[in-house]
Amino acid sequence: GVGGAGEAGGAALRGCFDALHRLGELAAFVESNAAERAAKADRGGITFGVGQVLRHRKFGFRAAVLGWERRPEVDVSGWDGVQGLPSGADQPFYRMVPDMGDCVGLLGGPRGVRYVAQENLEELPLSERAISHELLPHFFDGYDAASGTFLPVQQLRYWYSRDPLPDTGLAVLAAEQAAAALDKLSALLHSHALDARGAGLLGPLMLLLGAAGSAADSAAAERAALALLAAHPSGEVE
Repeated sequence: GVGGAGEAGGAALRGCFDALHRLGELAAFVESNAAERAAKADRGGITFGVGQVLRHRKFGFRAAVLGWERRPEVDVSGWDGVQGLPSGADQPFYRMVPDMGDCVGLLGGPRGVRYVAQENLEELPLSERAISHELLPHFFDGYDAASGTFLPVQQLRYWYSRDPLPDTGLAVLAAEQAAAALDKLSALLHSHALDARGAGLLGPLMLLLGAAGSAADSAAAERAALALLAAHPSGEVE
């Protein structure tokens, strides 16, 4: 009857919005990872790389690099470790996992991820680079004793593709495979957007936008419509 048809239509509409949400999440994941990789492609002014184990010049603890920014993303101007440095806050900063034993012995207790200025870091002899912390397995797949370097997980290898990696072969191959997979996924999403626009799906998307029952559904339909509009190289608006 009419009630059954209404329920079926409502379920279909809900399914459309669910699909749009999932598609939007996938597209956002691909775009954000590609943007992070592009931002880290230029290593100009960056001295150290992900996986390296270094020592803090002032506080003495050892730590492994899990990421870096060309300039600090938080206000570090008042930090003890930054005051007095030649470049102050105007230099690269590194996110680092410290050695737990060093934290207890030198800092007075356990510590989490540290944020360290480049001028506060110095290299270590190979014999001092093996460190321990419960957070290390979250960012690294293991430790290469031959080079004294931690092996970053796949996502970090993708983001920091220009950082030097130990010549293990497997780690380099995995990083290349991850990059190729995300590039293919991005191309596939663009191709489907072209197909959808060619099939005239922009109009139905506008109807979905008008039928959205929540701000989240409306945003999902709007993102999909914008993707279709952007898919055509001519930039024409239908």
